[in-house]
Amino acid sequence: MGIKIVDMTPVTSVSGVEIIPVSKDGAPKSMTATDVEEFTIDQIEAISAGTAVTGSDSVFILQGGALKPVDIDLVAQHAIDTIWGKTAETVVDAADIIALKDGGTTEKTVTTAILATYISTAIKAGILNLSLLDAGATLGDDDILLVCQGTTGKRTTLSAINTAIYGALAAYVTGLTLVTTPADADLFYMLRGGLPYNVTLAKLKAVMGTTTAPASTTENSVPQWAAASKTLKDGLTVQATVRDAATATNTAVATEKAIRDALTVSVYGSYADIWVPATTMIPSETDGAGETAGKVVYWDEFASSALTRACLIFDGSAQDESAEFDIVMPSDWDLLFLKFKAFWTSASGASADDYIQLSLAAGLVGNNVALDAVIGAAIPVVDQVVTDEYLHVSPASEAITLSGSGTAAISQMAHFKLTRDYDYNGAGLGSAMTENLLLFGIQIQYQRASAIAAW
Repeated sequence: MGIKIVDMTPVTSVSGVEIIPVSKDGAPKSMTATDVEEFTIDQIEAISAGTAVTGSDSVFILQGGALKPVDIDLVAQHAIDTIWGKTAETVVDAADIIALKDGGTTEKTVTTAILATYISTAIKAGILNLSLLDAGATLGDDDILLVCQGTTGKRTTLSAINTAIYGALAAYVTGLTLVTTPADADLFYMLRGGLPYNVTLAKLKAVMGTTTAPASTTENSVPQWAAASKTLKDGLTVQATVRDAATATNTAVATEKAIRDALTVSVYGSYADIWVPATTMIPSETDGAGETAGKVVYWDEFASSALTRACLIFDGSAQDESAEFDIVMPSDWDLLFLKFKAFWTSASGASADDYIQLSLAAGLVGNNVALDAVIGAAIPVVDQVVTDEYLHVSPASEAITLSGSGTAAISQMAHFKLTRDYDYNGAGLGSAMTENLLLFGIQIQYQRASAIAAW
């Protein structure tokens, strides 16, 4: 009697030799587990191969021991995630391998050494081959160029390169052997029309002549050219002053300062004087100098000599007094500089060390200008009695500024007002002279102009 399949003991481990009953063409037969395995494999292998795989195609995998279909996209993404999840390389060396597709069809690997060689060759051919680059316009200082410092590529500007070149050239030239005796065949660099050329010393000498130092060693002399020999010879000496006439003839050259000083003395800075006697002055209408009649006094205190002098008397006991006069200044006046000195004496009885002060104010009046124009500030001179009834000449005043309409000009009339400060006491240094001041006149000094304009 047969046994039911469900009652049979299960096989826990298949070895391939187990017998399995089958029916073939209606006849009972048997086969082994290995036969089933080989048949199944043959059937799978006989399946037609896929011609184009897409992400939606599936493959069978064992997941937890169970056979399951899965999309190829999931398999591919798992493979990618696995690759990128590998430990990162920190130091690349020549033996490292990188995957690539040769010719776009065949998967291969390549080492980093081969890849580096390829990239270097491509850079040299495509970038460092300057003939492949566009032509640049006019170069500027800020243009950037590629350089290599040591083994590192860097950038720099054209101006920095020029500076380095000039510095290197200077150092190179400085380091060359010094030629102490140039030869005619020596070459010099030159530019002609912006183009570089060379020229020999012989050519330069032929054009310029031999400019050697003169044989004489006279100090402070100016070498001169000898036409016959085309050399320098001992020349004129340099003088710091312009010497008097007839002391030297064409033997010296004056310095600029010497010439300026000479011009100052002879023309620009020369001075001239104008004597204004008391007889040309008139007492001011208000507080005028002179006696009651307003006349010039003829003074004679020395009967033994029988000498008489004209003078104006300025009171010393009651009030300030003034006298005035007009002058048309000489045509050579420089229109700026004026100073004055007073010539005077004291009436009998003045004490030594008494003080007097006279001041002079002036203004210019031009054609068609009101005669009552205001004059300038009064400029004082201070003097001291030495001996009573002796001539006294005061110190020179400071420069006098003339008031007037517009700019000072020749052919303007200058009006002057001379005033005595009757109680001036030497700014506290002594006593005021209370006696009369007898004025003989004043001397006005002016500076000449460099040229005199014609009328």
